[in-house]
Parts: sequence; C-alpha cells; structure tokens
Amino acid sequence: MDYQGQNITVRFACIDAPETTQTPWGPTATERLRQLTPRGSTIQFREADTDRYGRMVAEIYAGGQNINLKLVSEGYAAVYTQYLNSCPDTDDALLAAEAQAQQQRLNFWNQPNPVMPWDYRRSNRSN
Repeated sequence: MDYQGQNITVRFACIDAPETTQTPWGPTATERLRQLTPRGSTIQFREADTDRYGRMVAEIYAGGQNINLKLVSEGYAAVYTQYLNSCPDTDDALLAAEAQAQQQRLNFWNQPNPVMPWDYRRSNRSN
C-alpha cells in the first residue's frame, strides 16, 4: 500500500492465506483480496506488529469492514493461531468465522486435507 509517500508491503495480522503457488486456493484468495481492496481504494489499518522482514503486520479495514475477518469468514484465509495474540479485539470473531467457514466447506476448506499455508511454506523451503 502507499503509506506516507512510500510503497510498503503489509502482512495481514492473525491470518494466513494460501500461497500463490497453492493452486487454486492461493490465486483465488489473491483475486478476492483485489476485489475487496481495488487499486486506488482507501483503507484503514490497525498496526499490530512488524515482522522479521520489517513489514508492517496489520488488520486492514476497507468499505467499513475488517478485511482480515472477511477473508477468514469466506474461507480464503486461515487463522494463524500462533500470532492470534496480536488481535485481541478480533481473536474470538476470527476463530468463530474460521469454524463456520470450515463447517460450510468454503473455498480453501472445500478440500479433503487442506495443507495449511505455513506447512506449505515449510515443506517448500526444505525441498
């Protein structure tokens, strides 16, 4: 995003979406994010942390909705429980949204044995 005159990379707090190489779920999640936050749209954010690469980690808001929560509720992202303490105001909502998306087998959850994004990254690093 453009922030204070700089183009910065923002990582979503408390959630993890499939990698773009996790087809079809990664590209589908990317496309959904583009729909929710089209280029040039105004977003708000709550900065939660900075990751080890110096990227801002934040909850993103656009069009009056929490985009992190929206992606989880629609099954485009999973709750990253390891970092859930970074989202004390939305942790319960994120977990409830994920449980509902799993139960309804939405998108990423519509597969017999979903490979979690963090496991996918780990397995690809060691190859």
